[in-house]
Amino acid sequence: MKRIFMSVVVCMAVVLSIAACNSSSGSSLTGKAWQWTSGTDAGTPMPGVVPNPANYTATFNTDGTINVKADCNNATGTYRTSGSDLTIILGPTTLAACPAGSLSSVFLAGLPTAKSYTIANNALTITLADGGTMQFQ
Repeated sequence: MKRIFMSVVVCMAVVLSIAACNSSSGSSLTGKAWQWTSGTDAGTPMPGVVPNPANYTATFNTDGTINVKADCNNATGTYRTSGSDLTIILGPTTLAACPAGSLSSVFLAGLPTAKSYTIANNALTITLADGGTMQFQ
């Protein structure tokens, strides 16, 4: 009986270790309101520098939801990661008319086209389906 119990404990430890190694790297996305700082375009117009990064944030929650601040608008949605792949689906969004010069519509249009992401040196880079990027700090 003792041998069976020890075998079960060892098997569980191995399974948990494997699961931890194979878990989505999405957890490093969470716990921070990422501020949009710049972008590169390859079809979707992106600003070289975002004038007010604090007005454009994406917060990835541990439950797979995302909260977005897009200047004078807010949005919620869901996201999914698999390795470095990233899918963002935006849901309800406020439709306030932001002031001239706002990048709200560009920001909200770019996020759902996310294809993959990397995090290096406390910076998040989301690569879009058209090859453009969105950079966050």
